[in-house]
Amino acid sequence: MSMELVFVLFGTAGAVCAGTAVATRLQRFDLAGRLLVAALVTVAWWSLTTVGVLAAGDLEPTLWWVQVPYVAIAALPALLLLFTWAFARVTRALRWFVIALLSLPAAVTVTAAWTSPRHGLLIGFAVSALLLAWAALRIPRGSAPITRTQLLDRMRDPVVVTDERGRVAEGNDSANAVLGCPRREAEGRPAAEVLPGWEHLRRVPDGTRVTLSPPEAAGRVYEVDVNRIVPDSDDDARLLLFRDVTDQVQLHAELERLAVTDPLTGLANRREFLNRLATALRRADRAADLVGLIYLDLDDFKNINDTFGHSIGDRLLEEVARTLTGELRAVDTVGRLGGDEFAVVVDRPTDVADATHTARRLADAIPRALTEAGLPPVAASIGVAVTGADLSASEIIAHADRLMYAAKQREAGTVESTAVALDSDAELGVDVANTGAAPGIGFSPGVKT
Repeated sequence: MSMELVFVLFGTAGAVCAGTAVATRLQRFDLAGRLLVAALVTVAWWSLTTVGVLAAGDLEPTLWWVQVPYVAIAALPALLLLFTWAFARVTRALRWFVIALLSLPAAVTVTAAWTSPRHGLLIGFAVSALLLAWAALRIPRGSAPITRTQLLDRMRDPVVVTDERGRVAEGNDSANAVLGCPRREAEGRPAAEVLPGWEHLRRVPDGTRVTLSPPEAAGRVYEVDVNRIVPDSDDDARLLLFRDVTDQVQLHAELERLAVTDPLTGLANRREFLNRLATALRRADRAADLVGLIYLDLDDFKNINDTFGHSIGDRLLEEVARTLTGELRAVDTVGRLGGDEFAVVVDRPTDVADATHTARRLADAIPRALTEAGLPPVAASIGVAVTGADLSASEIIAHADRLMYAAKQREAGTVESTAVALDSDAELGVDVANTGAAPGIGFSPGVKT
């Protein structure tokens, strides 16, 4: 091999390693990255100083810089071993006395090569071989970097690791679901650019579990376990373990919905309706407002079930629920109390006539909507109670229930209304004969008890 070719090969190798070391230093800031940079610099040192020695020709062997390549020859195996340990996170092997022992080959080589380059090379490699063989036996089995990589990639839950400067150091393939780009593109970039919610995650205490729903996750919800890589440190090195809890969150929301809604109509169930009614009564008592309660019962509903079947009966109840919801304001509450009984909390009616007008509108709308839907039209007997007193929900329901049954005894589709006295449990009859009752719907003033 010609000397020119040797110069080209060693020079190219040195330049490539030096350039790679610079590029790597710009991307990796953890211990493994620094050791890799050191190893690359060592190879560059070896290659370039060898070119210098060859170019210098026959020089005195005691000249210091002529022996410089041997330092790299002895140091490179130790640096590569340290890099392997650091990359595999075998931190218990990285003790100061181990690092000191691994530095002996370089020191022995330089000392021996000062007298004879040939002796220095042989002694240096002999010491390196012994120390590296001893050190390699200290590496626990299964700690190779490929094992960790495979472990991360086999995990179904996303895992993201950041370095001390807040850059994405690595992650698994599942992390694509939470990152703003493929994880291989994210590695080396600031987490603030690619990981939604990073600014919040980096500030939470070590060992905290938070809930996160990144926009890139298409509606998925994750619980994130945030762990500092170095406990009690102030850097941004984090191990983020994501767990997809979307199904649990949706199930919890569905259970909450079923706990407060009627499964057939989607209206508030009896329990939820009573809670909302009680809240309205307390608010009205504090603010000196009125609360209206409309109690509806469908007439002859049992005959509908017996004649047309329960499927038609269920459709009829669903249509009544849609009609009530469509006719009422958003601030009013409508619920199904059971069977064919419905109730409405009228929020802050001006007076009994106002609540009664709402009830008549509902009584008109129900048979009309059923006819338009191709269902048997039925009328609703309605009782209306309005109060500003500090009553319980069961008390005002009892008043409206009695009025509803009084209306049912008079005529189908009748509205019976009253005001409950503010200073007693008595019902006060209210004459609203001039409020414009709808044709075909009877009305009578409140029934005294």
